[in-house]
Order: sequence, then C-alpha cells, then structure tokens
Amino acid sequence: MQTNIDLSAKSIPNLLGYKDSFKTIETQQLQGEGEILQGVSYQIVSRAHMLEMQNILRRSLGQEEVTQLETNAVLFEDLFGRAPVGDEDN
Repeated sequence: MQTNIDLSAKSIPNLLGYKDSFKTIETQQLQGEGEILQGVSYQIVSRAHMLEMQNILRRSLGQEEVTQLETNAVLFEDLFGRAPVGDEDN
C-alpha cells in the first residue's frame, strides 16, 4: 500500500491519535473465480459476492444494506451468462 502522508516530526503526533484504530481492523477479501480471457489470468467476481462485499462496507459505514447490486464492475455473470458453479442459488 502507498500513501501520500508526509511522515515528519510535525505529522507524527497527529497520526498517533489513530493508533487505537489498529486494534479494530477487520479484513475482507474480494473473492473471484479464476478464468483465462485472451490468454490472461483474471479473478472475476460473482454478482452475489460483490453484493455481499458492498453490504459489509455499508454496515461498517453505518449505512443500510441493499438487495440490488450497485456497480459498474464487469461481473462473472456479465461475461458468462450464468452464475459460477456453486453460486447458482444467488
């Protein structure tokens, strides 16, 4: 990860106020289906998983969950016209 935060004697005291937030970090990982398109390997996310990830973010921001996906990402179903194997019920 990169940041444009200037680490200096002046900025470090301000940044120390965030040290307690490191105790409550939760990790989420976007899961994709491995596919090769035009000779290049990609991880392509399903509609159901993208909606799940959006709702995790929404909850963490105190927003209501949604039932309809809001994205401009190209999803597995957009490329292949079907849900990934094991994801057909979503």
